[in-house]
Amino acid sequence: MTYESNKDKKELNKKEKKHERYVVNLLLDMGKDVYLNPEAKGKSPQYDFKINGYYKVELKTAFPVGGKFKLSSAFDAIKYGIEKQGADVVIYDLTFDNVEFELTDIINLSSKLYNYFEDKPFRYDVQVWTNEGIYFFDDRKPVII
Repeated sequence: MTYESNKDKKELNKKEKKHERYVVNLLLDMGKDVYLNPEAKGKSPQYDFKINGYYKVELKTAFPVGGKFKLSSAFDAIKYGIEKQGADVVIYDLTFDNVEFELTDIINLSSKLYNYFEDKPFRYDVQVWTNEGIYFFDDRKPVII
């Protein structure tokens, strides 16, 4: 991880949540450079970090009641990350709390996001992290890779 200053490092370490550290550590294990956004913990909405110094990434971790995937919660969280927090990439993490889901849930999420953003000027990439793997989709096609 890279910090702007030692003061930023201390402040961010205090504020980081366990699930954020978990995902950042996974990204580091993948060989990515992760740059924490020192403004992310302020009052105005901001993306959480940059990957490789370029992609603005917002992390959304699912903590659903009953452990089941909720389409509306996932859609709202990802939409907020793109529209309000300025993220290029939104990671929606289902691994931290071991969320139960069906593949159709992910397909429905990608279609709903595509339909919502179809006539809007936003570009986005979404990664849904599961214990089975990572599902990718973006604004150009509602297809899961």
